[in-house]
Amino acid sequence: MRQPSYSLPASVLAELRLLQELTVRLYFSDEEQQAWQTHRRSAIARLDLSSRTSQLVPTVGSAAFEAESFGRRFLIAMEIALRYPNTLNALIGSSAPKVVVESQPFRRFLGSDYFLTAKRGLPHPNGVGAGYEAVTKFFFWLRDSYALHPDTSNQTLRCLAFAELGAHVVGFAQSMRLPIYDAARRGVYFTIIDGGETNAVAVWRDSSVKFVNLAQVEHPREAGLQDLDDLDQFVAEHQAPIPMPETEKQP
Repeated sequence: MRQPSYSLPASVLAELRLLQELTVRLYFSDEEQQAWQTHRRSAIARLDLSSRTSQLVPTVGSAAFEAESFGRRFLIAMEIALRYPNTLNALIGSSAPKVVVESQPFRRFLGSDYFLTAKRGLPHPNGVGAGYEAVTKFFFWLRDSYALHPDTSNQTLRCLAFAELGAHVVGFAQSMRLPIYDAARRGVYFTIIDGGETNAVAVWRDSSVKFVNLAQVEHPREAGLQDLDDLDQFVAEHQAPIPMPETEKQP
């Protein structure tokens, strides 16, 4: 016997999606939590939530909410700390997840559109699409927030962040079949400009990191390595850009 099929009205589906997005933002964003607690009624009206749906929003500030919020944040902190231990040590003085989760840079990252949307970051290496991992989202947020361009005054933070992202990308390139990871199969590199001299740092397919004196050896791109400063082009081909954040003070 054929089973009857059921479908929700488009308006209900749209409201449920809005509820899901709001719930995620409340769990991760300090600003969203404060705004909801301070201006709950105006937020409900602005989002056009029905009274029934608004009652499904988690109770911000309750013990259950705080436990769920911290647990979710801590899992992201563990993911970031695993991939960026040296970067975090330079940025906040520790790579311990319990320290990372309470740090202001990490909390700003969680409240940004870099984390809360799929508009920045590479597609998940398992092929499920963009927005399902935090490792590359954190890289783009850090790079743009601290202006880690090739001639940045903070070469140490740039080198650490780019090298650790490079190891992440190269590692997945050995087994995954996505364009950006295929391009990094031989390795990746990034340039550094210090005292007017341009050189490069290469992360090879075995994840070894080596300084490249461009005055003495061929450019890494001639060896087939992927330029990490070109990742924006790949992201732009898959999703629309978002506004850039204001540059943070150097740590």
